[in-house]
Amino acid sequence: MYVVKQHLKTFFTRAKIEFLVAAISVSLLAVHGYADYGDALDNEKLELETTLSNAATNTIKTSTTTIPILVYHKINKPDLALSPTQTSKKFCVQSDVFESQMKMILQQGYTPLTIQELIKEEQNSTLPTKPIAITFDDGWRSQYEMALPVLLKYRIPATFYIYTGVIGSPAYMTFDHLKELVQDGMEIGDHTKSHVRLTKIDPSRFNEELVGSKHVLEKNLKISISDFAYPYGSYNGTVIDAVRNAGYISARTSKKGIYNDFKDLYQLNVLYAPSDVQTLQEMLNK
Repeated sequence: MYVVKQHLKTFFTRAKIEFLVAAISVSLLAVHGYADYGDALDNEKLELETTLSNAATNTIKTSTTTIPILVYHKINKPDLALSPTQTSKKFCVQSDVFESQMKMILQQGYTPLTIQELIKEEQNSTLPTKPIAITFDDGWRSQYEMALPVLLKYRIPATFYIYTGVIGSPAYMTFDHLKELVQDGMEIGDHTKSHVRLTKIDPSRFNEELVGSKHVLEKNLKISISDFAYPYGSYNGTVIDAVRNAGYISARTSKKGIYNDFKDLYQLNVLYAPSDVQTLQEMLNK
């Protein structure tokens, strides 16, 4: 009877997920801004499924090293508030809130580092007392316009994961913007060519999505690209091997957690930045 109840609970919970996905699908494009509607729908569904999985599983922490890796997407103008129908706020943070979050992080004694800096400091056993990484996904132009001035104001380095297929598009950064980020001390990472779910494509496309995009960034920016972020956090053993063989040193997942011991650099945990300061402070203090 217990097993039956558990199956029924899982069935109805997943049915609820499908209903929620359908109900919010009309606003997904506005929330995340992906050029591809299907990508946005997949991403929201993944978030709901991850929430279900986290709730159903009592995960045991295997690491005791607190190294939060924050993930940001779009940075909005303060007067561009989310409408009540836009239920997913983790992809949009207002610029004034973002600045307050950066100030809070510094006031709490955190030392922001890029992913490569974190790796080197950890390998040399010279990590600061409270390290943290600020990262951005996709290459939205609002990151350059709204986030970069704040990062420079507070001297905070960050890592920007770029998917190359949209570079120069109206809502995304250009190569000139990316070059400026590099000149300002920011790190550039790779996020594939077309933001595909790597576990769902034929491995014959890995070279184009992993090696090709890396080459585009390195050729145009005259830098070495060492870090990668899985689109949608979608990966498996085959994908990890492909990422490693493509020459990346690390890969960031979508697994939620403030713990990273850097023993497995291809499965780094993250915290999605919330849309307010208080929630972020609570997340960091858990």
